[in-house]
Amino acid sequence: RQRAQAEVLLGTILINAGETDGAINQLEQAKEFLAKSIEFENNSIFLDPHELSQALSELAHGYELVGKWERSVDCLQQAEKISISVGDAAALATYQANLGLVLGLHSQLQEASLKLKASLEGRKKHGNRLGVAECLLSEGIIEYKQGNAKEGMTKLNQALTHFKELQDKRAMANVYMHLGIASGASQQGIVHLESALLIHREVNDLIGEADVLKSMAILHARLSSSDAACKAWQDCLNLQREIGNLAGVKLSLLSLCFELDGANKLHDLQVYSGELEEVARKSNDIDALAASQFFKARCMRAETGGDRHNRAIAMTQTALDLCRKNPNSQQSIEIAAECCKFMSENFNSMGREADALQAKKEEASYRERLRKQ
Repeated sequence: RQRAQAEVLLGTILINAGETDGAINQLEQAKEFLAKSIEFENNSIFLDPHELSQALSELAHGYELVGKWERSVDCLQQAEKISISVGDAAALATYQANLGLVLGLHSQLQEASLKLKASLEGRKKHGNRLGVAECLLSEGIIEYKQGNAKEGMTKLNQALTHFKELQDKRAMANVYMHLGIASGASQQGIVHLESALLIHREVNDLIGEADVLKSMAILHARLSSSDAACKAWQDCLNLQREIGNLAGVKLSLLSLCFELDGANKLHDLQVYSGELEEVARKSNDIDALAASQFFKARCMRAETGGDRHNRAIAMTQTALDLCRKNPNSQQSIEIAAECCKFMSENFNSMGREADALQAKKEEASYRERLRKQ
Protein backbone atom coordinates (compact mmCIF):
# COMPACT_ATOMS: atom_id res chain seq x y z
CA ARG A 1 0.00 0.00 0.00
CA GLN A 2 2.83 2.40 0.83
CA ARG A 3 4.43 1.61 -2.51
CA ALA A 4 1.15 2.37 -4.29
CA GLN A 5 0.87 5.66 -2.39
CA ALA A 6 4.43 6.51 -3.44
CA GLU A 7 3.59 5.70 -7.07
CA VAL A 8 0.54 8.01 -6.95
CA LEU A 9 2.71 10.79 -5.52
CA LEU A 10 5.43 10.19 -8.11
CA GLY A 11 2.81 10.17 -10.87
CA THR A 12 1.52 13.56 -9.70
CA ILE A 13 5.06 14.97 -9.63
CA LEU A 14 5.78 13.65 -13.14
CA ILE A 15 2.58 15.26 -14.48
CA ASN A 16 3.64 18.61 -13.03
CA ALA A 17 7.08 18.14 -14.60
CA GLY A 18 5.56 17.47 -18.01
CA GLU A 19 6.56 13.78 -18.09
CA THR A 20 3.02 12.62 -18.77
CA ASP A 21 3.78 9.22 -20.26
CA GLY A 22 5.94 8.26 -17.27
CA ALA A 23 3.24 9.55 -14.93
CA ILE A 24 0.59 7.39 -16.59
CA ASN A 25 2.79 4.30 -16.22
CA GLN A 26 3.32 4.99 -12.49
CA LEU A 27 -0.36 5.66 -11.87
CA GLU A 28 -1.46 2.55 -13.78
CA GLN A 29 0.81 0.47 -11.53
CA ALA A 30 -0.67 2.09 -8.44
CA LYS A 31 -4.19 1.49 -9.72
CA GLU A 32 -3.43 -2.18 -10.41
CA PHE A 33 -2.49 -2.76 -6.77
CA LEU A 34 -5.13 -0.54 -5.18
CA ALA A 35 -7.87 -2.13 -7.32
CA LYS A 36 -7.25 -5.49 -5.62
CA SER A 37 -10.08 -6.48 -3.32
CA ILE A 38 -10.50 -8.68 -0.27
CA GLU A 39 -13.46 -10.62 1.08
CA PHE A 40 -14.90 -9.15 4.28
CA GLU A 41 -18.14 -10.37 5.85
CA ASN A 42 -19.19 -11.97 2.55
CA ASN A 43 -18.54 -8.73 0.66
CA SER A 44 -15.77 -7.89 -1.80
CA ILE A 45 -14.16 -4.56 -0.84
CA PHE A 46 -11.16 -2.60 -2.07
CA LEU A 47 -8.06 -2.48 0.11
CA ASP A 48 -8.23 1.32 0.18
CA PRO A 49 -11.06 2.86 -1.89
CA HIS A 50 -10.01 6.43 -1.10
CA GLU A 51 -6.46 5.87 -2.37
CA LEU A 52 -7.83 4.08 -5.42
CA SER A 53 -10.13 7.00 -6.21
CA GLN A 54 -7.23 9.43 -5.90
CA ALA A 55 -5.08 7.31 -8.23
CA LEU A 56 -7.92 7.17 -10.77
CA SER A 57 -8.38 10.94 -10.56
CA GLU A 58 -4.68 11.62 -11.22
CA LEU A 59 -4.70 9.03 -14.01
CA ALA A 60 -7.66 10.83 -15.57
CA HIS A 61 -5.65 14.05 -15.53
CA GLY A 62 -2.75 12.32 -17.27
CA TYR A 63 -4.94 10.85 -20.00
CA GLU A 64 -6.60 14.22 -20.59
CA LEU A 65 -3.17 15.82 -21.06
CA VAL A 66 -2.20 13.33 -23.77
CA GLY A 67 -5.52 13.74 -25.58
CA LYS A 68 -7.12 10.45 -24.51
CA TRP A 69 -10.20 12.07 -23.05
CA GLU A 70 -12.36 8.94 -23.28
CA ARG A 71 -9.87 7.15 -20.99
CA SER A 72 -9.97 10.18 -18.71
CA VAL A 73 -13.76 10.00 -18.49
CA ASP A 74 -13.61 6.25 -17.78
CA CYS A 75 -11.20 6.80 -14.85
CA LEU A 76 -13.34 9.58 -13.37
CA GLN A 77 -16.49 7.49 -13.71
CA GLN A 78 -14.80 4.68 -11.79
CA ALA A 79 -13.74 7.14 -9.09
CA GLU A 80 -17.30 8.50 -8.98
CA LYS A 81 -18.75 5.00 -8.45
CA ILE A 82 -16.29 4.25 -5.66
CA SER A 83 -17.08 7.50 -3.83
CA ILE A 84 -20.80 6.68 -4.05
CA SER A 85 -20.22 3.17 -2.69
CA VAL A 86 -18.26 4.42 0.34
CA GLY A 87 -20.53 7.42 0.93
CA ASP A 88 -17.82 10.07 0.42
CA ALA A 89 -19.94 13.06 -0.59
CA ALA A 90 -17.03 15.52 -0.77
CA ALA A 91 -15.00 13.29 -3.08
CA LEU A 92 -18.11 12.57 -5.17
CA ALA A 93 -18.67 16.28 -5.78
CA THR A 94 -15.03 16.69 -6.82
CA TYR A 95 -15.13 13.83 -9.31
CA GLN A 96 -18.45 15.04 -10.72
CA ALA A 97 -16.96 18.51 -11.23
CA ASN A 98 -13.91 17.06 -12.98
CA LEU A 99 -16.12 14.84 -15.12
CA GLY A 100 -18.27 17.81 -16.05
CA LEU A 101 -15.25 19.83 -17.17
CA VAL A 102 -13.73 17.01 -19.28
CA LEU A 103 -17.07 16.15 -20.89
CA GLY A 104 -17.84 19.81 -21.56
CA LEU A 105 -14.48 20.46 -23.20
CA HIS A 106 -15.22 17.61 -25.59
CA SER A 107 -18.72 18.77 -26.52
CA GLN A 108 -20.64 16.30 -24.35
CA LEU A 109 -22.62 19.27 -23.12
CA GLN A 110 -25.78 17.68 -21.76
CA GLU A 111 -23.94 15.15 -19.62
CA ALA A 112 -21.40 17.80 -18.57
CA SER A 113 -24.19 20.09 -17.41
CA LEU A 114 -25.76 17.32 -15.31
CA LYS A 115 -22.44 16.49 -13.62
CA LEU A 116 -21.60 20.11 -12.84
CA LYS A 117 -25.11 20.74 -11.52
CA ALA A 118 -24.90 17.70 -9.23
CA SER A 119 -21.46 18.79 -8.02
CA LEU A 120 -22.64 22.35 -7.41
CA GLU A 121 -25.65 21.18 -5.40
CA GLY A 122 -23.51 18.82 -3.32
CA ARG A 123 -20.96 21.50 -2.56
CA LYS A 124 -23.60 24.09 -1.67
CA LYS A 125 -25.25 21.56 0.63
CA HIS A 126 -22.02 21.00 2.52
CA GLY A 127 -21.07 24.69 2.56
CA ASN A 128 -18.04 24.13 0.34
CA ARG A 129 -17.52 27.65 -1.00
CA LEU A 130 -14.26 26.72 -2.69
CA GLY A 131 -15.98 23.86 -4.48
CA VAL A 132 -18.80 26.17 -5.60
CA ALA A 133 -16.24 28.57 -7.06
CA GLU A 134 -14.49 25.71 -8.85
CA CYS A 135 -17.79 24.63 -10.44
CA LEU A 136 -18.44 28.18 -11.64
CA LEU A 137 -14.92 28.27 -13.09
CA SER A 138 -15.51 24.99 -14.95
CA GLU A 139 -18.84 26.25 -16.31
CA GLY A 140 -17.15 29.44 -17.49
CA ILE A 141 -14.35 27.55 -19.23
CA ILE A 142 -16.82 25.29 -21.04
CA GLU A 143 -18.96 28.26 -22.14
CA TYR A 144 -16.16 30.30 -23.68
CA LYS A 145 -14.50 27.27 -25.30
CA GLN A 146 -17.84 26.50 -26.94
CA GLY A 147 -17.84 30.03 -28.39
CA ASN A 148 -20.13 31.62 -25.80
CA ALA A 149 -17.66 34.27 -24.63
CA LYS A 150 -20.17 36.55 -22.89
CA GLU A 151 -21.75 33.76 -20.81
CA GLY A 152 -18.33 32.29 -20.10
CA MET A 153 -16.90 35.56 -18.81
CA THR A 154 -19.94 36.08 -16.58
CA LYS A 155 -19.31 32.70 -14.91
CA LEU A 156 -15.57 33.37 -14.69
CA ASN A 157 -16.16 36.71 -12.97
CA GLN A 158 -18.54 35.04 -10.50
CA ALA A 159 -15.83 32.48 -9.74
CA LEU A 160 -13.27 35.27 -9.35
CA THR A 161 -15.47 37.00 -6.76
CA HIS A 162 -15.64 33.80 -4.70
CA PHE A 163 -11.90 33.17 -4.91
CA LYS A 164 -11.16 36.77 -3.86
CA GLU A 165 -13.39 36.36 -0.80
CA LEU A 166 -11.58 33.11 -0.01
CA GLN A 167 -8.20 34.79 -0.64
CA ASP A 168 -7.16 31.90 -2.87
CA LYS A 169 -4.48 33.58 -4.97
CA ARG A 170 -3.57 30.61 -7.15
CA ALA A 171 -7.21 30.13 -8.09
CA MET A 172 -7.53 33.87 -8.76
CA ALA A 173 -4.56 33.69 -11.12
CA ASN A 174 -6.16 30.74 -12.92
CA VAL A 175 -9.38 32.70 -13.43
CA TYR A 176 -7.48 35.74 -14.72
CA MET A 177 -5.70 33.49 -17.22
CA HIS A 178 -9.01 32.13 -18.52
CA LEU A 179 -10.48 35.65 -18.63
CA GLY A 180 -7.50 36.63 -20.77
CA ILE A 181 -8.10 33.73 -23.15
CA ALA A 182 -11.87 34.32 -23.24
CA SER A 183 -11.36 38.01 -24.09
CA GLY A 184 -10.17 37.04 -27.55
CA ALA A 185 -7.79 39.19 -29.58
CA SER A 186 -8.02 42.29 -27.38
CA GLN A 187 -5.81 44.40 -25.15
CA GLN A 188 -8.15 43.59 -22.26
CA GLY A 189 -7.04 39.99 -22.62
CA ILE A 190 -3.43 41.10 -22.12
CA VAL A 191 -4.48 43.02 -18.99
CA HIS A 192 -6.09 39.90 -17.51
CA LEU A 193 -3.05 37.77 -18.33
CA GLU A 194 -0.71 40.33 -16.75
CA SER A 195 -2.82 40.14 -13.58
CA ALA A 196 -2.43 36.36 -13.58
CA LEU A 197 1.31 36.69 -14.16
CA LEU A 198 1.75 39.05 -11.20
CA ILE A 199 -0.03 36.66 -8.83
CA HIS A 200 1.93 33.60 -9.99
CA ARG A 201 5.17 35.50 -9.46
CA GLU A 202 4.00 36.66 -6.04
CA VAL A 203 3.33 33.08 -4.89
CA ASN A 204 6.38 31.73 -6.77
CA ASP A 205 4.32 29.35 -8.94
CA LEU A 206 6.67 28.68 -11.87
CA ILE A 207 4.36 26.18 -13.57
CA GLY A 208 1.43 28.59 -13.45
CA GLU A 209 3.66 31.44 -14.66
CA ALA A 210 4.81 29.38 -17.65
CA ASP A 211 1.19 28.55 -18.57
CA VAL A 212 0.25 32.24 -18.51
CA LEU A 213 3.29 33.23 -20.60
CA LYS A 214 2.25 30.65 -23.20
CA SER A 215 -1.25 32.17 -23.38
CA MET A 216 0.25 35.66 -23.48
CA ALA A 217 2.56 34.74 -26.37
CA ILE A 218 -0.36 33.34 -28.36
CA LEU A 219 -2.49 36.43 -27.72
CA HIS A 220 0.34 38.84 -28.65
CA ALA A 221 0.75 36.92 -31.92
CA ARG A 222 -2.99 37.24 -32.61
CA LEU A 223 -2.65 40.99 -31.99
CA SER A 224 0.25 41.09 -34.50
CA SER A 225 2.72 42.08 -31.76
CA SER A 226 5.54 39.85 -32.95
CA ASP A 227 8.27 41.26 -30.67
CA ALA A 228 6.06 40.85 -27.59
CA ALA A 229 5.10 37.32 -28.66
CA CYS A 230 8.77 36.35 -29.10
CA LYS A 231 9.63 37.83 -25.69
CA ALA A 232 6.82 35.88 -24.01
CA TRP A 233 7.90 32.62 -25.68
CA GLN A 234 11.52 33.24 -24.62
CA ASP A 235 10.43 33.87 -21.02
CA CYS A 236 8.26 30.73 -21.13
CA LEU A 237 11.19 28.74 -22.53
CA ASN A 238 13.48 29.88 -19.72
CA LEU A 239 10.91 28.86 -17.11
CA GLN A 240 10.34 25.46 -18.71
CA ARG A 241 14.09 24.87 -18.61
CA GLU A 242 14.15 25.83 -14.92
CA ILE A 243 11.21 23.57 -14.14
CA GLY A 244 12.72 20.73 -16.14
CA ASN A 245 9.61 20.28 -18.30
CA LEU A 246 10.97 18.73 -21.51
CA ALA A 247 7.61 18.81 -23.30
CA GLY A 248 7.25 22.48 -22.33
CA VAL A 249 10.78 23.23 -23.61
CA LYS A 250 10.00 21.63 -26.99
CA LEU A 251 6.67 23.42 -27.34
CA SER A 252 8.25 26.78 -26.45
CA LEU A 253 11.12 26.27 -28.90
CA LEU A 254 8.77 25.17 -31.68
CA SER A 255 6.40 28.11 -31.15
CA LEU A 256 9.27 30.58 -30.83
CA CYS A 257 10.77 29.32 -34.11
CA PHE A 258 7.43 29.80 -35.90
CA GLU A 259 7.21 33.35 -34.54
CA LEU A 260 10.82 34.22 -35.44
CA ASP A 261 10.33 32.75 -38.92
CA GLY A 262 7.25 34.88 -39.49
CA ALA A 263 9.13 37.98 -38.31
CA ASN A 264 12.06 37.11 -40.61
CA LYS A 265 14.50 37.15 -37.66
CA LEU A 266 16.75 34.59 -39.28
CA HIS A 267 19.77 34.91 -36.96
CA ASP A 268 17.67 34.16 -33.88
CA LEU A 269 15.83 31.46 -35.81
CA GLN A 270 19.12 29.74 -36.57
CA VAL A 271 20.06 29.74 -32.87
CA TYR A 272 16.76 28.38 -31.57
CA SER A 273 16.25 25.86 -34.38
CA GLY A 274 19.68 24.48 -33.47
CA GLU A 275 18.58 24.11 -29.85
CA LEU A 276 15.33 22.48 -30.97
CA GLU A 277 17.34 19.95 -33.03
CA GLU A 278 19.56 19.16 -30.03
CA VAL A 279 16.57 18.62 -27.72
CA ALA A 280 14.77 16.55 -30.37
CA ARG A 281 17.75 14.23 -30.91
CA LYS A 282 18.27 13.73 -27.16
CA SER A 283 14.60 12.81 -26.66
CA ASN A 284 14.27 10.88 -29.96
CA ASP A 285 11.34 13.12 -30.98
CA ILE A 286 10.80 12.75 -34.74
CA ASP A 287 8.21 15.55 -34.93
CA ALA A 288 10.48 18.07 -33.23
CA LEU A 289 13.46 16.94 -35.33
CA ALA A 290 11.45 17.44 -38.54
CA ALA A 291 10.51 20.93 -37.39
CA SER A 292 14.13 21.80 -36.59
CA GLN A 293 15.25 20.73 -40.08
CA PHE A 294 12.47 22.77 -41.68
CA PHE A 295 13.48 25.89 -39.76
CA LYS A 296 17.16 25.34 -40.61
CA ALA A 297 16.10 25.25 -44.27
CA ARG A 298 14.19 28.49 -43.79
CA CYS A 299 17.35 30.12 -42.45
CA MET A 300 18.94 29.65 -45.89
CA ARG A 301 16.89 32.61 -47.12
CA ALA A 302 19.68 34.76 -45.72
CA GLU A 303 22.27 33.12 -48.00
CA THR A 304 23.33 34.64 -51.33
CA GLY A 305 25.04 31.68 -53.05
CA GLY A 306 23.80 30.50 -56.43
CA ASP A 307 22.86 27.05 -55.14
CA ARG A 308 20.95 28.24 -52.05
CA HIS A 309 17.62 27.14 -53.54
CA ASN A 310 18.92 23.61 -54.16
CA ARG A 311 20.35 23.44 -50.64
CA ALA A 312 17.09 24.74 -49.16
CA ILE A 313 15.10 22.14 -51.11
CA ALA A 314 17.41 19.33 -49.97
CA MET A 315 17.14 20.34 -46.31
CA THR A 316 13.36 20.75 -46.61
CA GLN A 317 13.11 17.29 -48.20
CA THR A 318 14.94 15.89 -45.16
CA ALA A 319 12.32 17.49 -42.91
CA LEU A 320 9.49 16.17 -45.10
CA ASP A 321 10.90 12.62 -45.00
CA LEU A 322 10.94 12.81 -41.20
CA CYS A 323 7.32 14.00 -41.17
CA ARG A 324 6.31 10.97 -43.21
CA LYS A 325 7.69 8.67 -40.51
CA ASN A 326 4.90 9.86 -38.21
CA PRO A 327 2.05 10.41 -40.69
CA ASN A 328 -0.82 10.67 -38.18
CA SER A 329 0.75 13.33 -35.97
CA GLN A 330 -0.94 16.71 -36.27
CA GLN A 331 2.39 18.46 -35.76
CA SER A 332 4.00 16.40 -38.52
CA ILE A 333 1.14 17.20 -40.90
CA GLU A 334 1.45 20.90 -40.13
CA ILE A 335 5.22 20.91 -40.68
CA ALA A 336 4.81 18.83 -43.86
CA ALA A 337 2.39 21.42 -45.26
CA GLU A 338 4.88 24.20 -44.53
CA CYS A 339 7.68 22.14 -46.14
CA CYS A 340 5.68 21.73 -49.35
CA LYS A 341 4.87 25.43 -49.43
CA PHE A 342 8.55 26.38 -49.02
CA MET A 343 9.66 23.86 -51.65
CA SER A 344 7.11 25.29 -54.08
CA GLU A 345 8.49 28.78 -53.50
CA ASN A 346 12.04 27.60 -54.17
CA PHE A 347 11.04 25.67 -57.28
CA ASN A 348 9.32 28.79 -58.63
CA SER A 349 12.46 30.84 -57.99
CA MET A 350 14.42 28.32 -60.06
CA GLY A 351 11.86 28.34 -62.89
CA ARG A 352 10.81 24.74 -62.21
CA GLU A 353 7.09 25.39 -62.59
CA ALA A 354 5.97 21.75 -62.82
CA ASP A 355 7.78 20.84 -59.61
CA ALA A 356 6.36 23.96 -57.93
CA LEU A 357 2.83 22.96 -58.95
CA GLN A 358 3.29 19.42 -57.63
CA ALA A 359 4.59 20.74 -54.27
CA LYS A 360 1.60 23.10 -54.12
CA LYS A 361 -0.80 20.18 -54.63
CA GLU A 362 0.90 18.23 -51.84
CA GLU A 363 0.61 21.27 -49.57
CA ALA A 364 -3.13 21.48 -50.30
CA SER A 365 -3.50 17.79 -49.44
CA TYR A 366 -1.80 18.28 -46.05
CA ARG A 367 -3.90 21.39 -45.34
CA GLU A 368 -7.05 19.39 -46.00
CA ARG A 369 -5.90 16.69 -43.56
CA LEU A 370 -5.26 19.38 -40.96
CA ARG A 371 -8.73 20.82 -41.51
CA LYS A 372 -10.32 17.40 -40.99
CA GLN A 373 -8.34 16.78 -37.81
